[in-house]
Amino acid sequence: MRSGNRATITSVLGIQWAVLLSVVGLLVLAANDLVEADYLVYPICVFLCAVFIWSVWSWKTISGKMVDPYMLFLLAMIVFNGGQVILELFHLNKNGLLNDVFPAHLMVVTLLITALGFCGMHLGALTASVSSSERRIPKIIDSARECRLIGWILLAISFVPLLLFLKSSAQTVMSMGYMGLYQTDKTSGLASIPRVLSVFVVPGICFILVGSRRIRINRWICVIVATIYVLGNLMVGNRGEATMLFAAFGWLWHRTIKPLPGKRMVVASLILVLVVLPFVGATRTLSGRERFSPQAMIERCMSKENLGLQIISEMGSSLRIVGYALEYVPSERPLDYGKEYASSLWTIIPGAYWSSEQTYSTWLVWRVAPSFAAMGGGLGFSLIAEAYMNFGWPGVFIVLWILGYAIVRLAIWAEKDDDPARLAVMASVLAFLLVYPRGTAAGQYGRWVWCALAPFCAVSVARIWAAVSRIQAARNAEAN
Repeated sequence: MRSGNRATITSVLGIQWAVLLSVVGLLVLAANDLVEADYLVYPICVFLCAVFIWSVWSWKTISGKMVDPYMLFLLAMIVFNGGQVILELFHLNKNGLLNDVFPAHLMVVTLLITALGFCGMHLGALTASVSSSERRIPKIIDSARECRLIGWILLAISFVPLLLFLKSSAQTVMSMGYMGLYQTDKTSGLASIPRVLSVFVVPGICFILVGSRRIRINRWICVIVATIYVLGNLMVGNRGEATMLFAAFGWLWHRTIKPLPGKRMVVASLILVLVVLPFVGATRTLSGRERFSPQAMIERCMSKENLGLQIISEMGSSLRIVGYALEYVPSERPLDYGKEYASSLWTIIPGAYWSSEQTYSTWLVWRVAPSFAAMGGGLGFSLIAEAYMNFGWPGVFIVLWILGYAIVRLAIWAEKDDDPARLAVMASVLAFLLVYPRGTAAGQYGRWVWCALAPFCAVSVARIWAAVSRIQAARNAEAN
């Protein structure tokens, strides 16, 4: 995992601690009104952008990689929590940072809380990387065959539900537009089984791919299914679902099949972020025949200014969730002290999701935009805001430190002996983890358990069964 020498690692950790202490000092001053906030918003934006650059550069220096799970998650965090901050650096926010909805004092504290989260997460990642062992344990049993078996089972039970789910979503979008997906009644319990099963396409193709390094037809099937998943979700406007699989599948291919050229990855990523996602965002509210009318789509896109900047601004608006959390907690709503994280464990039970009144995102949209909430709309949420609402600003550092440490340790575990099953687990987790920056733990626990842990356990059982069968066959052969 490490590429730098001990002196480099020590220097990077020392600088990271210095950055963290600087953020804490500024946060204490700002929270107690000991600084003039009106003149600090732009300098803090510059400082936060420097934190982004430092985090990317230092991770590349320590790990020697630009494409790995932590780097992908770090970039997702930057886009969702720092998109508007980057635009502000170049004075590209047409209506001001977060549309100037927050006073200067609250804006400064919001930016510093975000910086604290980034520093905590990166310190956790660096600590995990430094504390890892470079010794490689030789593989005893190749799990490629068992991965293919479990992958095909998962794909068999999920592909048809995926098609049905995409068809149902497309019909809703055609008749009601993208907002119709949120205005229809959400199913739970047994009625949610088809929707739940469709999610298993993600681990299905991941486990098949890692077990098919030398089976071309299987790899092509995975590519075709992944393409259907990505394009189907883009057509109905689900940009997050499409992008997360695109990134996770790309990393898994890069890691297990063939390294992807760096320039092509950059070009593909830029096209996705600056062309495809803005186009989907501009046209997904069209309904009926307009969705098949090139003229209507062109007119809709032409009516928008700077689509590329708008998508960065839109994704970066997750920062406002942190601002709202600071504004209303604990003045209107007390800290939860971990109750929300514990309650999220119920989502491990398929279909057992909370009623809409109980989620952070629903509470927030009804608090700040009730008319939009009445239409079925939502503002999303933020893992930084979630950590703050549970434990206050110290919790932002602690929770994000744990998250950064856990991601890197999981990646080290997945790659240390090149076990196909472990790599599939990492890709399956990554596919859902990449939307966590603008979500909550309730949207992650169930997927991690059922789409990563459960398939890995199934592969382990199949591997043990195969080993026992071979031993029994050898004994029978000796007896005969």
